[in-house]
Amino acid sequence: MSDSRRPFVTTEQVKDILVSVYHHHPTTITELPSFMDRNFLVESATLDRCVLKVTNPDESTNDGKLKALVDVALVLKNNGFLCPVHLPNIHGNMFTKRGFPVPLQDSPQEDCCVRLLTYLPGEPLDSCLPLHRKETYFMLGVLLAELHDVLKDFPTYCLQVEKDNRWIAENAGILENYLLTTQEDDIRDIARSVLEDFQSNLSAKHGSLQKGVIHGDLNLANIIVKPQLPGSQLVDYREDGKQLFGIIDFNEVCYTYRVADIAQLIFGAMQKSKAGQQEVLRIGGHVISGYLSIRALGASDLEMLYDFMLIYSCQIVVFGEHSIRQQKNGNTYIQGLVDGSKRWLRFLKSVSRKSVCGVWNDILVDYGIHSTHAIQNRSSANDA
Repeated sequence: MSDSRRPFVTTEQVKDILVSVYHHHPTTITELPSFMDRNFLVESATLDRCVLKVTNPDESTNDGKLKALVDVALVLKNNGFLCPVHLPNIHGNMFTKRGFPVPLQDSPQEDCCVRLLTYLPGEPLDSCLPLHRKETYFMLGVLLAELHDVLKDFPTYCLQVEKDNRWIAENAGILENYLLTTQEDDIRDIARSVLEDFQSNLSAKHGSLQKGVIHGDLNLANIIVKPQLPGSQLVDYREDGKQLFGIIDFNEVCYTYRVADIAQLIFGAMQKSKAGQQEVLRIGGHVISGYLSIRALGASDLEMLYDFMLIYSCQIVVFGEHSIRQQKNGNTYIQGLVDGSKRWLRFLKSVSRKSVCGVWNDILVDYGIHSTHAIQNRSSANDA
């Protein structure tokens, strides 16, 4: 789907929806950063802070998935996770459809899904720099493993990957259609090389990779830290990770390879770290160790972690650049993601797969995780 399909929504329209559909009169409305949708933090005298989400028209057509997302949030909430839940409108429904111009004010209107969700107080982890350390990364691995464990039996029939969803790694081939829109020659060459290696390696191993319901967009901006923790230097990491960190934005929940979630989390943490390059490489070892302390991964999953991490970074760069050009007046939120991803993509391709996996293995050994979970560093000719 094209990011130029992001709906045009005014604060007056948000106010009208809150009054007519939810019977709430907002006192303040603040738009939040987003990639393809429109999210608004709203406050009123009769309602705690909540978020009104207007989903892009392409993702608003699948009512089955929209209902599944409501259920996913409830399952997680009932199992001790901190996450937003949907609030019913005056008709008792968890979402409704409204027409909005797409993408500009003078564009034709299209139906978009409108939902009201509870607000999760706290700060996004990507902005809480004092918490960007090894204990945090380990606990994030624990958190993700617990999420995968809770959702292991969740019905999957409405969560199959849509063939046109370019953000899910199993559809990585879509990248090929966008490579020529990338302006920097070295980035284009790197992305093409990463795509070729990924497709070759996935073709060989896809049958042995674990699949399950995953979050699909677990970056540090979608992990919320408790209000009392931002800036804290002393956090009791013996506390359950589900009580330390909240999770938001479940739009990309789907049934696919679990390793994709782990790779996204690792790259997202690397991208936001202010540490030196060699120290940043160690982040993956801490995340993987935390995950393995809760759930086992097969040899193929561990071997493919590097590939999934690189393909995710290429998706951010290539699709992000395309989105910026498509959206009128640009998008500073996306621009920041693209710039950071380019930096780390260039660095990761300057070191070998063997070096990265070796760093991760050293961390696993430090945690007492030995040969049965060693990350194989088998290389293609381009990775040696």
